Amino acid sequence: GGGLWNAEFGGGQVVRYGSTGCVTDIVKVPVPYTTCPSFGGEDLSTLYVTDASLGRLTKTKKEAFPEEILGGIYRVQLPYKGVLERRFAGGLGATGSDTTGAS
Repeated sequence: GGGLWNAEFGGGQVVRYGSTGCVTDIVKVPVPYTTCPSFGGEDLSTLYVTDASLGRLTKTKKEAFPEEILGGIYRVQLPYKGVLERRFAGGLGATGSDTTGAS
């Protein structure tokens, strides 16, 4: 079954929740403000995670990290594969009527 990946903003990690809602995996990231996990790569088994620490940390806290790691994009190869995003195909509502306002 599938899972849900959640970047724990301020927690320095990305957590995978399985289909039962239980934590199945944790990916640690060397920065605190992880954002936007996304799968990519040829077979969609590479997890990319962005970092928003540059704009969130005070000058004093920034000095605790090597400068080159803040604000980066991190990647890790995983035993899971993402799925391609489905593109929105239009404005059909639950009733099948056009909800875009088009005549």
